[in-house]
Amino acid sequence: MPKWLRKALPVAIALLVLLYLFTVDNPSSQLFDTADSGQTQTAPVFFITDFESRQYGDSGTIVQILRGLRADHFQPKGQASAEDYTVIEQLEAEIFQDQEDPWLIRANQGVANQKGQQITLSGNVKLWLQDPERGLTELTTEKLVYFPKRRFATTDAPVRITTPDGTADAIGLDADLTKQILTLKKRVRSVHAPY
Repeated sequence: MPKWLRKALPVAIALLVLLYLFTVDNPSSQLFDTADSGQTQTAPVFFITDFESRQYGDSGTIVQILRGLRADHFQPKGQASAEDYTVIEQLEAEIFQDQEDPWLIRANQGVANQKGQQITLSGNVKLWLQDPERGLTELTTEKLVYFPKRRFATTDAPVRITTPDGTADAIGLDADLTKQILTLKKRVRSVHAPY
C-alpha cells in the first residue's frame, strides 16, 4: 500500500464516520425536537424525594404543610398544560385554620392535578383532628378527594368515622374542614358509646 494511502485512509474513514453520524443516524438531534401534539409522555419530567412544602396565607401564618417520600411530576402533552399532574408517595399533610389544632391527612398515594387545586388520595387514607376539648375525630377510607383552597374533602367510597362518642360507617362523605362538619352520604350505621 502506498505511503500516501496509509496516511489518507484514517482521515477518509473518520470523514465517512462523521458524515454518517451527522446525516443518517443522528439521535442527538431528537433531543431538540418539539413534542408531537399526539404524543403522550409516560415518564416523569422531574421528581423530588423526601420533601416538605409549606404554604402561607396572606397574613403570613402557615396554612398547610405537605410532606412526601417522593413526588413525580408528569406532563402528558410533553410540555406544560392543564393536564399536568404530580404523584406523591406516602403523602402527609397538616391543614391549619386560624389558631385551632390542624387537621392531619395521611395516605399511601396522592395525585395532585388542576395546578394543585385537587388531590386524590388513595390507600389507607386517614384524616383526623385532635381537639383538646372534643377529643380525637378520625376518618378512614380507601379513597378521598381533597380540595386544598376550599379545605373540603369528599368520597363516594366506604368510610368510618371514630370519635370519643362512638363510630359511624357509611358509603360516601363530605367534609368541610373549616367548619369541622362531616356529612355522611348513605347507608349510615352508627354505634354510640355513652360516657
